[in-house]
Amino acid sequence: MNQNNLKRYVQKTLLLRFIIAGIVIALLVAAISYTLERDRFTRSLAKRVADNAALITATRNQIGSLSNEQRTAQLNQTMKQIIDGLGEQRLQGDHFILLRFFDQDKKLQASSQEQGESPYRQLLETVEPLPPSFPKPDEEWFQIIRFDGQLVVHVVTYLMNFEGMEHSWFEGFYVLSDTTRAALRGRLLRAVLIAFSIVLLTIATVYPLVMSLADKLSRLSHSLMQANMETLQVLGSAIAKRDSDTNAHNYRVTIIAVRLAEVVGLSRRDIRGLIKGAFLHDVGKIGIRDDILLKPGKLDEDEYRVMKTHVDHGIEIVARSRWLSDALEVVHGHHEQITGKGYPDALAGDDIPIGARIFAIVDVFDALTSRRPYKEPFSFEKTMMILEQDSGTHFDATLIEAFKTIAEDIYTHIAPMEEGLEEELDKILKKYFAGGKEDLDDLHLI
Repeated sequence: MNQNNLKRYVQKTLLLRFIIAGIVIALLVAAISYTLERDRFTRSLAKRVADNAALITATRNQIGSLSNEQRTAQLNQTMKQIIDGLGEQRLQGDHFILLRFFDQDKKLQASSQEQGESPYRQLLETVEPLPPSFPKPDEEWFQIIRFDGQLVVHVVTYLMNFEGMEHSWFEGFYVLSDTTRAALRGRLLRAVLIAFSIVLLTIATVYPLVMSLADKLSRLSHSLMQANMETLQVLGSAIAKRDSDTNAHNYRVTIIAVRLAEVVGLSRRDIRGLIKGAFLHDVGKIGIRDDILLKPGKLDEDEYRVMKTHVDHGIEIVARSRWLSDALEVVHGHHEQITGKGYPDALAGDDIPIGARIFAIVDVFDALTSRRPYKEPFSFEKTMMILEQDSGTHFDATLIEAFKTIAEDIYTHIAPMEEGLEEELDKILKKYFAGGKEDLDDLHLI
């Protein structure tokens, strides 16, 4: 395993997340700033409308005794005066293009709009006779209309006469000048820049601290992974000693299993589980008593029944470790047979995990080609003949065909090895436990 790989992965991941979080926060702050700025402007605009509407209210109080016709004419005249009287605003570019007055029954009583060749004629022609909303007291209603590259603010204000009795509504369409829009854009741009500056400052302040913690995390993760791997090898060695064997068998079957897994394109994650399972495939033999486990001759039926329980013992042992959970497939299934005549669950075909199917071939191959107290190594030809005889019954036929492409090389270079296996295995461990997301996943740290 490579601690630098793990450290680089953690730093890269954290930096990427910092950048993404920064962008999201900046956009949120910008959106909030935009909304607040827009609301602030519209509220000020609504106040301006209300101030102008006060003239209408005063006029209504003065003409209360007039007939309906006279009252409407007076209101229209007042509305026209308001529009015509906004000369200073027009010179600045901001001005009303339409004012409308609705009585307490929400009926249009008076209106006045910009005269002459107005560039907003088409917009004014589309305005409905009633506003889309009649706000209640202390409510605000407005909307921003984009028209021909311009911004028009549509505001409706609730009005009450001086006696606080009779109410009405005053509506205005207000055009924002280029100067006002430029000022708004400037304020929005400043808000965005301030947001990004705050985010960058936060990242610059917090990032070194987080990186220091991440460095500690990567060192601890590396140490924990190293400890797990050492424990795995120690436990495998203890099993071998218990079975009057050597580490060589565990090393060889692991190396060969990985070679076959690579040929058939097994994923990195599955190969990691296969490596753990290969080391611990017979861990359950710890629970088998010596007179059966170490018996030199053939086991009788009752003894064989006891021996088969080593799989159940193995499952129970491995299942207690989250880090070893992916080893369960091999520990559980390496004695299953493709036709369903194996144990402990008589699984068949693809119901047997592929890691277990791979290991079943490798385990038998190593047993046939190894020197044991009671036998000499079988020849390559005899070994392959036995494997092919059991292809499709004991073993997965497709995997046997794949194994045949590498079998001779393995027989020549791996099967005879008693020394140097640890170095060969170390290369595999560095390749598949090299530090990074997979190690953190295995350790359940992310």
